[in-house]
Amino acid sequence: MKFQIPEGGIRLEGEFPEEIFDLSAEDAAKPVGRARYRLFGERQGNFAIVTGEVEADFELTCVRCNEPFVERVEIGDFHAEEEVAADGMIDLTDRVREDILLALPGYPRCDEARLNPRRCPAEGRFSTVDVSPSESGDETQGGSPWDALDTLDGGKSN
Repeated sequence: MKFQIPEGGIRLEGEFPEEIFDLSAEDAAKPVGRARYRLFGERQGNFAIVTGEVEADFELTCVRCNEPFVERVEIGDFHAEEEVAADGMIDLTDRVREDILLALPGYPRCDEARLNPRRCPAEGRFSTVDVSPSESGDETQGGSPWDALDTLDGGKSN
């Protein structure tokens, strides 16, 4: 994504190909369609300041139910300061790619998706054990955290 930024500034709006993300088939996130941008760039001396919004859709896999879902990554406060090259151009490819990929959820869940959230099919299938410290700080409520592991082994303990 190379742009020429004039002294008076410029509004930039459009799309860029999903290849910008350079993700392989083995990666957990898969881009869905083209990413979009709405930016304003202005030049200040040898630097260009670009602000605005960028967004892209990705297919992710829910960590609870292991089913795919589509999530939209939106960066509404995109900001970049880039040095203007000798030809008057700036390249935002790496910056946009990095910012969007860093905004992907580390623990994606389909019931928390921005696009078409749904009730996760795995909801309620896994029990939780409260391991918060008790008032005395010695024990945990409901026993030791190891008690939960013992139940997985049929109640056997060493």
